[in-house]
Amino acid sequence: MNPLVSLHASTANPPRAEPGRREILSVAQLDNVADAVLNLAGELWALTDRLCILEAVLRGHGLDVTAEIERFRPDAALEAGLDAKRDRLIASIVRALAPDA
Repeated sequence: MNPLVSLHASTANPPRAEPGRREILSVAQLDNVADAVLNLAGELWALTDRLCILEAVLRGHGLDVTAEIERFRPDAALEAGLDAKRDRLIASIVRALAPDA
């Protein structure tokens, strides 16, 4: 089951403003979420920076992989592996934000 769907499917907390929705975060947790988002943005930038540098290094060695990366389509096995990793990442974030969900 998609962990994002289960956030709003719980009947443990009755709906407040919208049917089927519940409050996930309290106002007191907003600073924690903002801190987490800023940390994730920093990590995302570090990965982006390193990928751009890697592409430039490879290009310097005669391997222009940028276009290859854009054209690449994973086979079924790789796609399944990537999907599983994505789902684990999403689930870990959901657990951290809503441990009782």
